[in-house]
Order: sequence, then structure tokens, then C-alpha cells
Amino acid sequence: SKALSGQKGVSEEMRLKIRKLSEEMGYKAPTVVKEKRPRKSYNIGVLISDRYLANFDSFYWKLYQEVADQAIQNECFTLFEILSEEMEENRQMLRLLEEKKVSGLIVIGKPGYEYADYLRKNAGMPLVFLDFYETDASVDCFISDGFYGAYALTNYLIDKGHREIAYVGTLFSTESITDRYLGYLKSLMEHGITPNPEYLIEDRDVKSGLRDNYSSLAFPEKMPTAFVCNCDFIASIVIKALEEKGLRIPEDISVVGYDNYLYPGLCDVDITTYEVDIREMARGAIETLLKKMSGENYKRGIHIVEEDCMSIAAEMRQHLTEGIIPFWQKLRDETYGGFCGFMGPELSVDQKAVKGCILNSRILWFFSNAVMTLKDEALLADAAHAYHFMKEHCIDKEYGGVFWSVTYDGVPEDTTKHIYNQAFAIYALSSYYAASKDKEALQTAFSLFSVIEEKGFDEGGYKEALDRTFAPAANDKLSENGVMADRTMNTLLHVFEAYTELYRVSKGEKEFEALQQKVREKLLWILETFHDKVYNPARHRQEVFFDNEMNSLIDLHSYGHDIETAWLLDRGLSVLGDEAYAAKWAPVIADLTAEVYRAAYYNDSLSNECEKGVVDKKRVWWVQAEAVVGFYNQYEKTPEHTEYLEAAERIWGFIKAHVIDKREGSEWFMHVDDNGNPDMTQPIVEPWKCPYHNGRMCMEIIRRMEK
Repeated sequence: SKALSGQKGVSEEMRLKIRKLSEEMGYKAPTVVKEKRPRKSYNIGVLISDRYLANFDSFYWKLYQEVADQAIQNECFTLFEILSEEMEENRQMLRLLEEKKVSGLIVIGKPGYEYADYLRKNAGMPLVFLDFYETDASVDCFISDGFYGAYALTNYLIDKGHREIAYVGTLFSTESITDRYLGYLKSLMEHGITPNPEYLIEDRDVKSGLRDNYSSLAFPEKMPTAFVCNCDFIASIVIKALEEKGLRIPEDISVVGYDNYLYPGLCDVDITTYEVDIREMARGAIETLLKKMSGENYKRGIHIVEEDCMSIAAEMRQHLTEGIIPFWQKLRDETYGGFCGFMGPELSVDQKAVKGCILNSRILWFFSNAVMTLKDEALLADAAHAYHFMKEHCIDKEYGGVFWSVTYDGVPEDTTKHIYNQAFAIYALSSYYAASKDKEALQTAFSLFSVIEEKGFDEGGYKEALDRTFAPAANDKLSENGVMADRTMNTLLHVFEAYTELYRVSKGEKEFEALQQKVREKLLWILETFHDKVYNPARHRQEVFFDNEMNSLIDLHSYGHDIETAWLLDRGLSVLGDEAYAAKWAPVIADLTAEVYRAAYYNDSLSNECEKGVVDKKRVWWVQAEAVVGFYNQYEKTPEHTEYLEAAERIWGFIKAHVIDKREGSEWFMHVDDNGNPDMTQPIVEPWKCPYHNGRMCMEIIRRMEK
């Protein structure tokens, strides 16, 4: 702005105040974009009421910084003016407008209703409102999704066991506060909680908008166990007031906020909050104002900026609970046990289709983890249904190990003992033990660990296909692209995945200490094998198919497996807790992720694979799901790489628009083309099409984004 750049048009007193506040919040002047654009340059006015510029309240300064940065990127300048209470009362026109120094005006934060109406009628130039709106939508505005944000925050508290939850915010003082209250109410009602009128706590004067300090908040006589606050500033005020009463946060009482902006010096307690995408809000405001100032007949209306972490997590929670879980529950076979193994593209279920044991294991894993993620014990019955079918029909009681498939009524159909299949049974049994504490499941998982190590491992590594008695068999089940592989990256990866879960859930189990140590040793061996024999640093990828001596058989880059490997190895390293291995692997994981992003990500989605330089552009269902988790995982580790967050968000958008089948009674398409057109010849359920990838995506994002 001109105040910070030393230009004329701003009083010295105002310049000093703005500089002081900007220094306190760590403001840095935006870098001027050097590239010339064929666009007229404008001066843009920015107005903030002084009620929002308290000593601690820097959220709107942060929002202003983004507006100024977006303006500079469009070769425009911002001129800043503070709206005083006296100016509001007297309907005094802004100096910026009186002196015609600007061509358009952005108002950040809601002034009084009457003054906002006065501006609309008398500004004589394009207006955009930022972080508030008027109900008649006569002025374009950009707001965050307060309704959904408060809904997600309240769901989060209820998931943590809270039932007595208060809302802090004065209704009708701003539309945003009221919207957030309605989101809070929606969550309460969905969970059968009757709103308590005493748990609605005012935080400001309706007319002036001035906010209370922590000493004047009126808490109810019977304190709630948690507070949903309309913004982080108020959350900080509430925490200060609670601490004055001798209460500890979060040990005694929980507080959640909104904005994701902490106030140094006011509150030193980290809280759960809903992040507002202020960059996108500012970008939209500037772009809209530029169109209007250039004379374009353009109207945006009320625009809700939804692309933030918590809203995506909430969307996935909704998709998980209202889409994926009910779909698979309907496939329970109450007659013969387990789950039906096939649904055709026309959505007809074949009740007598072969039941793949991998499919059953993945369903068991899915429902077990849904129990833990959603804190919904009712889902344990679905997990137990899959567990009993595995125990009674999928496990070979004569020779040990898990069959490849059984008939619809549980008779062995394909008795192949594939190591990949044994690994998924371990993965599922370990999670079922974590959800149910059924010690038999953990014992079975360790017995299958012994089967793999005794029957499926030799001096060269893990084997692939074995017959019922564990003699070598052709590996046609995990060989593709015209090769017959002796060993595969895929089997190695999922043995690692299974052993990671087995190691995690068995910690502290004294009777399994010796076996657990063996699991740890094998995890470290697998890591070394991946690093030295599977990862190809020259090609920034993994090799996929190998001969018996681990020589690569084909020039193939499997994008889905590489992005899946990146985050699964990260998870294993976290469970192991070995800092030396984590440091060794960090650049490799970053390299795999970066190459997938470079080579496979376009049209808001991921290509399938590249064989001998030819890209398969199909958008396969599981590849999209793993890409969301993999890119978000790397963003968590390196938050400066916002391109990964954006990719995760956009792929989720592609999934919602094109991969999720909107037909009633369906789930996800097997694959779509790079323009999102589905292949309507492919089944919706078959032995490989399961709730493992898409369900896991939802649960991983919920866990990571709502933590």
C-alpha cells in the first residue's frame, strides 16, 4: 500500500500506525511482479473498521496483506483507510472516495449495517465485501464456509466425547457469526443433542460490534465441557477467562476456534481451529474488482471459499458415512457369510459369485478402521462379520495360510497361497485386534507372519505365488504388462504395510515381544531392500517387476504405486521411530512424490502408468485415492510446497465430479478417462475392487486434517 511504500496520500500519523501494526504482525511488502501484463493499473481502496484493529487482533491485517499482495501481482496499488466509530455514526464519506483516489473499494470485515448501506448507495464505484456479506447479495462478496466449518468443529468435539458444548458469538451482529451458529446447531441436532439456551454466550455489542474482554464474558452457572468460538480471537478471550477461573485448557475444558490465526501475547495455548483460505478469498476479491473497474458487466454474488483443509475432511467424513459404508453394508451376505463378491456395471449383485479372500481381508480392514476413526462401535458388527468368514472359510485349517478365493458358500475355489494375500490378512487382523481387542485375531496375525517368513521368504527376498502346500507356482496373479515376475515391488510394499500395522498394534503385548522384535527386524530389512534394489534414483521412481535376483524386467513407471509407497513408507518409519532411517528415507520419499507430480498430474487427476515411454492416461479409482493421501502427506512434511496441497484438493474435486458414481446404489467407477468419462463396462465390485483405497483415503485425511 502507499502507507508502507512511502508514497503520498497518507497522513504521517496514519502511516506510523499502519507501519507499527504491520511490523507487529510480521508483514513483508509484496514483491512486484516483473512480467508486464496487458492490463490497466488501478488504485484500489481498502477499508477496515477500527473495531477490528484492537491490540491483539491481527487477522484482518493478515487478510489485508493478502489483498495487497494480490493487487501488486496485478500491477495495482492498495490505499488503506480506517473507518472510525464517529465516521460511521455521522455517515461520513471516506477520504479515499471523496478525493477520487481509487477506482474501486474492498471492505474487509463488516461495518455497521447502516454504513454498509450508505456505501452501497453513495460510493459511486465498484465494491467488494470481504469476510462478510449482506443478505440481499447486492454487493459481490467473498466469505469462508462458516456454516460448514462450525459444523465440522462441533462434530470433532462430539467425536471426542463432548455432549455439553457452548457457542460463543452474538447472533445477528454479523451474518458470519450467525452462519457458524447454525452449523453448530446442525451438528448438535444430528447427534440428538438438544441445544441449551444457556450455552449461547454473547461476545460483543450488536450495534457497535465492539467485543467484550475476557473479564466480561457471562459464563453459565453449569459450565459446558467445550466451547465452539466464532473466531480465534474470541477463542483466545475465552481461554483467558477460563484460566482466570483456574481451569486448564484442554485438560479441564476444550476450546475450538475459527480462522487459524493465533494472537501472540493474548493466548499461548494451541487449539483446534478451522483454517480459512484467505489467499483464495483475497485473489477472488481482487479479480472480481478488476473486472468491474475495467467496465465489464460482471457479478459474482455471494461466493463461499470452500477449499480449506477442514472442509475437505468434513466432506470425506460425509462421503465415508453416507456413501462408502452404507454401500458395503448392503453387500453383507447374511445367508453364507462374508460379503457378496461381485456387482456388475449395471449394479446387479451376483449372490453366487466367487469371494476373493483379498476382498474379504480389505473389507475387514476397512470396517475395523472405520470403528476407530469414527468412534462408532456399531460398525464393529460389520468387521466381525468379515472376521468370522475369514476364520471359518479363508484360512486353510490343514496346511495353514490363506486361500486366494472361495466359493460363495465358503468352499476353497483357488487354493493358491500368494504372499500378497497373506500380507493383507495380517493387515486386516491387526486392525481388527486394535478395534475389538480380540486376542485371537492378533494370534492369527502372528501365525500368518510365521507362515510368510517360513514358507514365503528365501535368500533373495519374498516369494510370490505358492500352491496350497507352499510349493512354487506361476505368479500370474501379480504379473502384468506381458511379463511373468519372480518378485514384485507390489508384494514387498504390502508385506511392509502389513508388518507395520502388526508391529504397531502389538506394542506392549508381553506374550508377543519376541515375535514383535522379529517383525521390526523384517521391517528394517524391507526398507533396505526398497532403498537399494527397488528405488531407482536415476529415474526417480521404483522398479515394478523383477526376476529372482531382483533385476528389473520392464521399463515401467507405476504412478499409483509410487505415490502410495511414498506415504506408506513414511507411516512405517513413523511407527518404527528410528530417526536414522527416517533421515535416510526423507529425500527418497520427496523424490518419488515430486516425480509423480511432474510426470502424472494433469487435468486435476493422475494418469495410471507409463510403459516404455507411453503413458496410460486412464484415471484408475485407486490411483486417485492414493494420490490424495500421498500428496497431502508430502505437504504435511514440507508445507512450503503448497502445490501438493493444491493437488490433493483438486484430485478430490475430480473424484467427486467424475469417479464417484452418482447412480443410486453404486459407489466408485473402476476408471474414467482423462476427461472424466467413465468406462461403463467395468464392474463396481469384484475381487480387487474394494473399500480399501477410497475408504482409507477418507480416513487418512480425516485423521490428518482434523487432528
